[in-house]
Amino acid sequence: MANPRYFLLSEQSQCWRLDHSEGSLIGPLEPAQADEDKAERILLLGAENCLIRPVQAPPRGRAEWLKGLPYHFEEVCAGDVERMHFAFAGDANGRGHVVAVDQAVLQQELARAQALGFDPDWIVPDALLMDPGVAGRVLVLPKRVLFHLAGGLAGACERSLFPAVLSSAGGGPGAAIHQLGATNVPGLGGKPLDSEVALLLPGFR
Repeated sequence: MANPRYFLLSEQSQCWRLDHSEGSLIGPLEPAQADEDKAERILLLGAENCLIRPVQAPPRGRAEWLKGLPYHFEEVCAGDVERMHFAFAGDANGRGHVVAVDQAVLQQELARAQALGFDPDWIVPDALLMDPGVAGRVLVLPKRVLFHLAGGLAGACERSLFPAVLSSAGGGPGAAIHQLGATNVPGLGGKPLDSEVALLLPGFR
């Protein structure tokens, strides 16, 4: 199977594919274009819609632990955990992340994609492209920036605000900047996101 393809849905419900080699977005796509090479299709969901927590899964009783995820995280979830979808992605040693998202949000994104004739194999929070365990990484998306700076500051903001955030944090990010989108953040260099992004999503495909 071909390498995974990463897609975004615009506010106008158009489907765009991330081009790693050019650091840009291709689209809007016709339904056939989104499925043209039979690669796995990964739809990126804004991490602000999700709760993401690092976890160490138990070595035994993993199935029961997974069933109990809603109750493990009930105290940190806003709203009714019965209405949320939980997923775990981890390595062979059980280190990974639990993602929780409101089922209504998940179904809405699926419905938007399917209305365009696009049926994703996986839906992944965009922040997981960041490799949360590594400081000094910045991911530039078309309208916003996700960052985990070497000094420990982490978060997301609108692209226009990021230079101010960077300045207040003491200057440069101290690492390569990975860019998704046709242009850089003003005053900030960067390089296109390359194929290493696939290595930052263990367990989701």
